[in-house]
Amino acid sequence: MNDFSINTIPVDSTSGTWFFAMKKLKGQGIIQKAARHNRREIQAELGGTENIDPNLTSQNEILCGPPTADEVPQLARRLMAEAGVSITRHDAVHAVELVFSLPLNIAFEDRLYFVDCVMWVAQWFGGAGNILSADIHRDESQMHCHVLVLPILNGKLNGGKMFGHKPRLMALRDDFHDQVASRYGLKKASARLTGAAKSVVSSMVLGKLNDAADPALKSGIWLTIRDAIEADPTRFAHAMGLQIPAPSRSTKTMAQIFTSKGKGPSFQPTTINIGDVESDRSICSVDFQISPLPTSQPTQPLQDNVCGAEVGLFDPETGEYYDSPEPKKPTGSAG
Repeated sequence: MNDFSINTIPVDSTSGTWFFAMKKLKGQGIIQKAARHNRREIQAELGGTENIDPNLTSQNEILCGPPTADEVPQLARRLMAEAGVSITRHDAVHAVELVFSLPLNIAFEDRLYFVDCVMWVAQWFGGAGNILSADIHRDESQMHCHVLVLPILNGKLNGGKMFGHKPRLMALRDDFHDQVASRYGLKKASARLTGAAKSVVSSMVLGKLNDAADPALKSGIWLTIRDAIEADPTRFAHAMGLQIPAPSRSTKTMAQIFTSKGKGPSFQPTTINIGDVESDRSICSVDFQISPLPTSQPTQPLQDNVCGAEVGLFDPETGEYYDSPEPKKPTGSAG
């Protein structure tokens, strides 16, 4: 077996926030639909959409999986047959899709990062044998990588357990940050801003859009975009590569703090005196070990099992990132 481990690179003043999202894929033909989207084989996407730059589509890259979208569901069926499992429930999870994206203006090779993302997926989601495909998209507003995973666990198809609930998702996010994102100098997304801090960041985002004469300013949904920015500017700031200022400290003096009446019943204070992965190598060409899905955070180092993250402007319905938020649906609308 070839030794293939997480990349370790020197980080030189790299900053930014990592994004990591997951979603369940249900319904007949959903794997093929997702694969066709990820491989840009949907006719409507071949000429580009408002979110896709067709001039950059040639820079997209297949990291793992068959060369065509139609072969991805074929691979899924073959793996299921080999494992002796079948889909019997109409609401079964056919696959789990993970999307990893990068902020703008990174100071490292994106391919190395996404390779490490796929290796991390192999450890947490049942091994390299469960990975159907991995595709890097460089033709949208943010570079990102789609990873399709077949949810086979202990000889059964169990997408619900693989996806998990909030405790598992939190464990995944923490481990991904520790094992992958932090090695590239990336930080976790900031907590949701409130009050004056939110106003400051909102002004930064709107100012940047105005200075760049961004097309969004002339969009028919600009008022909706502006409202979304003012409601939660954090994700927009990250997507635009803006540094969010650290929270301001209290401006009270020590004397004011000690003599303050504080909250609750009033009181009289006492007087106080204050004194290397090769660039052309497919990661699927390497031999891998298959490990079972961990029920908690992995106990082995990531390099022992490898494959061959609240999230920006990510749309969990389409599996894509977009430049502006979609208009909210009218209350009571179907679907």
